[in-house]
Amino acid sequence: MTKKINKENFENGIDLWVSSAITSKTTGNTVYWASIDQFADGALLYLAHSVYDGLAAVNVSTVLPVLMTGKFEITEARDIKTNELLTTAEGEQIYMISKAREVLHADWA
Repeated sequence: MTKKINKENFENGIDLWVSSAITSKTTGNTVYWASIDQFADGALLYLAHSVYDGLAAVNVSTVLPVLMTGKFEITEARDIKTNELLTTAEGEQIYMISKAREVLHADWA
């Protein structure tokens, strides 16, 4: 499942929540979580570095304009080592927001 973050998919806008910086217990890196009320009933979203690289601060008012450029997508989050779908402790699906993959279209006719 992939959903682009753009005006066609969120034509009424988005209500975004962004967490404070969290230190990952697994990697020790700083990570951020988010949710969009209009996506999967506010499911937990992992923010990939491509969302916030270069931002002086990571919060709703800095992340929302980045997402609204339309260059990002929501995909199912997977474990890097096992490729298994990630879920919360309660078994709910976790998703990830990252830079959208560019797809080239060719006319082969």
